[in-house]
Amino acid sequence: MVRTVVVLGAGPIGVEFAAHAAADFEVTVVERGDEVGANVRSWSHVQLFSPFKLNCSPAGLSALGDAAVPLPDPEVFPTGAQYLAQYLQPLARQLQDKCGVRFALGQRVVDVGRGTVLKRDDIGGSDGRRKGSKFRVLMVSAEGEESVLEADVVVDATGTYGNGNHVGPGGSFALGERHASQQDGWYDVIPDVLANAASFAAKTTAVIGAGHSAITAIKHLHELTEREGTPSKLVWCARHAADPYAVIADDPLPQRTVLNTLGNALSRGTADASLLETEYLAVDSVVSVKALAAAAGGSERFALEVRLKDGSHKTVGCHNVLSMTGFRPDWDIVRELQLHLCYASEGPMKLAASMMGAAGGGGDCLKQAAPGPQTMLNPEPGFFVLGMKSYGRNSSFLIRVGVEQIGAVLSLLGEAPAL
Repeated sequence: MVRTVVVLGAGPIGVEFAAHAAADFEVTVVERGDEVGANVRSWSHVQLFSPFKLNCSPAGLSALGDAAVPLPDPEVFPTGAQYLAQYLQPLARQLQDKCGVRFALGQRVVDVGRGTVLKRDDIGGSDGRRKGSKFRVLMVSAEGEESVLEADVVVDATGTYGNGNHVGPGGSFALGERHASQQDGWYDVIPDVLANAASFAAKTTAVIGAGHSAITAIKHLHELTEREGTPSKLVWCARHAADPYAVIADDPLPQRTVLNTLGNALSRGTADASLLETEYLAVDSVVSVKALAAAAGGSERFALEVRLKDGSHKTVGCHNVLSMTGFRPDWDIVRELQLHLCYASEGPMKLAASMMGAAGGGGDCLKQAAPGPQTMLNPEPGFFVLGMKSYGRNSSFLIRVGVEQIGAVLSLLGEAPAL
């Protein structure tokens, strides 16, 4: 009997899983957006600092070759839009047209359960009811129509992008943040600065965070001031006193070196003269949104109060706030399944422990070792978490690692990975 697999999320890893599993499983990929790679579309203006050759699998390229689709140049560093147009979406069309993969677009997964078995039943597989029951995936369309899919295997590849961490003390909400985050001018994903010049040119923008999302957005702000010739101001709030980025000698990813070098120079105030005036604030893990509007007649929308390393406080008025503090997984849709999550990273415990043991969360992300199949197992039999979500709050995930995860899962399911 052909086993059924429901994949949650039609992003890079969801589509790759379908490409690897279509020959041996009946695969349905459920996507909340109205197109394959809808989340990628939200960062379509961002250039990856890894080339196509690190973001395409042999199985995917083989499928594209069978469809006589021009293959992407392996050495090109694509934008999100190029990755979609040249690889992910053509691959999905081929999987649907030639391989029998079903894509259920515009369907939001509300809940995943295990037949009639409750979360507290069959703990540890003591009586086998969980393994013997099909998964039940409840979905709702944009029109509000509900439907149910049943599956032998469920793969959660929904990712974390867009589910941002908070900016307040200890990672909690800052005062006023919940309301501020609903206002114009607040961004928790990388905005398309160059396409929305009116919102950023000649304005003060506060960027919170010191990861690659933050410096990517800042680089775009620099490019905007050069293009428009209009002075703007950047207020950069980070927990690091200086040099927040590790510049890797002879880095094989030159785009990463560009970003890291720029970030460090800005933090030290040694960057080349620019129309973007930069104020770097090293904060003591505290960034608080104190008010939501400037004084009457002012142009700023927000006032941020920050506590600096020396214990003093500073209030900054700004037109835009970019909350670039990283992302976290949302486990609500699988709350009725038996999961064991890491208390620190919120990733699946076996994989999280493996990563911590191998220092997978630090240093050069390219040096990550592929996890063994056993690290992909959860207490819930037949349920697997792949891709960025499997890393919890850890930001070092690579598509290449996700493809290796797919091979590990298929080996657990008794199928040879199509590599």
